[in-house]
Amino acid sequence: MRKKNQTWLSLVVLGALLASACASADKKLVEAEARLQALYPHVAYEAIRPGPVAGLYEIEATEALFYFSPDHELLLFGEFFTPAGTSLTAERRTELAIVGHSKSLASTMADADQGSPALIVRQGEPMLTAFVDIHCAHCKTAIDWLTDPVRPGGLEIVFLSRTKADADVAAHAVCAPEHLRSEALRQVFGRGNKQKAFACKGALDQLASQARIAAELGIEATPVFAVKEQVLLGFDPERLGSLLAN
Repeated sequence: MRKKNQTWLSLVVLGALLASACASADKKLVEAEARLQALYPHVAYEAIRPGPVAGLYEIEATEALFYFSPDHELLLFGEFFTPAGTSLTAERRTELAIVGHSKSLASTMADADQGSPALIVRQGEPMLTAFVDIHCAHCKTAIDWLTDPVRPGGLEIVFLSRTKADADVAAHAVCAPEHLRSEALRQVFGRGNKQKAFACKGALDQLASQARIAAELGIEATPVFAVKEQVLLGFDPERLGSLLAN
């Protein structure tokens, strides 16, 4: 009984510490925003969030992304790069663009001439939207996980078909009967043996609409995933699984 009480007490203390940390972070954010407004009253922005390094805050404006340092009272314009040459700022701009669009992603797709151009691989909630390219190595890695029948949630695919040849290959999945779509999708990415390619009228138009939507979102590299208005660049099964389960 004593051990159980100690465990319970530890959980209570941990919860209190986490709540305190969150409250402290929220307070710092509020203070940073108040400082920004006081120092730069004419700067228009849409949101302020913690930035890529401690003490720096990300400022999202209509057509810009910049940073604010409360300690130095400075606005910073530029990009953060990793040693590998990846621009964290560019990745963040892509995420924000997709997040902004994903809130109306379903209605945008429904506005297409033939209804939603996305390939519905399976129904389910929440719906996971995957932006993929048949030449993308990480997309090939992701396909088996995405089409796993025990994975929670639905799946819809948006292809980045950069050429007609790409679209011709992807059409196999678009034209597959509903009960064969998962397998056909795996075959498109070389994860299975394709005996005969499926074909259907309107497939290339549907894939052109998908490519257009991806282009409007500014997606150039794949895979990109959108679920519950959250966007992930790259394949992270643990993160995706967490978003789909909660």
